[in-house]
Amino acid sequence: MTSTRERVRGLLKPLLRTRPRTPFWNIPAHTRPTRILYRNLLKHAPTDAIYWRIQLFWKENKHLTSIEETRRALHQGYKYLDIFQRARQGDERMRALLQRYSNLINARCKKEYWQYLARKELVWRAKLRFRPIVTGAYFPPSVFHKPLPRMVNQPTKLSQMIRWRYEVVERRVQRQQAYIETINDIKADCRAEEALQDRVPTLRGKGLFGGHEQDWTTPYKRELDSIQAAYDRGNLRAQTPFPQSLLTQLKQARRERILNKTKERLRELRGEQTPSLLKKLRQGPPARILKNMSSRQRYLDKVARHPSEVGMVARAKRELRRGMKNTKAYLVEDSLDKKKELDAIAEEIRRGNLKRGAGMRITD
Repeated sequence: MTSTRERVRGLLKPLLRTRPRTPFWNIPAHTRPTRILYRNLLKHAPTDAIYWRIQLFWKENKHLTSIEETRRALHQGYKYLDIFQRARQGDERMRALLQRYSNLINARCKKEYWQYLARKELVWRAKLRFRPIVTGAYFPPSVFHKPLPRMVNQPTKLSQMIRWRYEVVERRVQRQQAYIETINDIKADCRAEEALQDRVPTLRGKGLFGGHEQDWTTPYKRELDSIQAAYDRGNLRAQTPFPQSLLTQLKQARRERILNKTKERLRELRGEQTPSLLKKLRQGPPARILKNMSSRQRYLDKVARHPSEVGMVARAKRELRRGMKNTKAYLVEDSLDKKKELDAIAEEIRRGNLKRGAGMRITD
């Protein structure tokens, strides 16, 4: 029976598939023809767009390790090479096909380029939306940080650094207290052993702590020295003076803040609804005052919160006895020159209406 199995195994062994120990992408029989195919494809590419597409095709498939997928990709590559050669030999149909394919690649590249610009712009706008803005105020120096400017949308890394230093100081204080208590306990044990050795002479030189206080406390004192050095660095950080560049930056930020608020005020006077104005209009008097106000007073209070100083807003502010920066702003509407101009416009409109009315009567 055994001999029969060995004879059958010997007959089937040449038919078994043998797997090479070296992967196929390292075998010269595969790499050399593949490189020749790639060079020929680039050499016979009719346009720059197709040249770029062949390069991209090769980059997408160079990582393949599956034999079936690699065979499929190589078959497609040889198919491209055959089409390129036929077009170069004068096949008009293949030339038209490749030109159409090149135009398609150019159109898709152009579309992708504009999409890239749109994505880049969206990323830039999101970055501007949360960019740090210096307000003009500052953080005075402390043991946790040096002098810093106050910022809207403060960088996360800066906040994490300050928080991390807070936590480190808390842990450092706990370690310091633990080391001090341990040193005190060691000293107490040393004194107890020394007292015991004085009473029992036979125990002299056999104690664990007695006479070795320096050896036991040195590591803890070394740690206490490192903790004290960290405290000294924090105190030095708290004594850091404001650099001149930071002071200049803060002054410039204050000027720009005043300038921006002035421009915002002018836009509000022109009728623009800014976020700060909307927030102001949504506000109201305190509850203790609101409950004693009539409906008329509540309406006037709501109107008077508008930044305008003419018309109904000015009337509401005067009735509520609220101050105005420009008490003569109404002259823009009520001046004599303005009245004459408005009367002339009204007279022109009246005459035009009369003419149109007379024409309509004649037609009727």
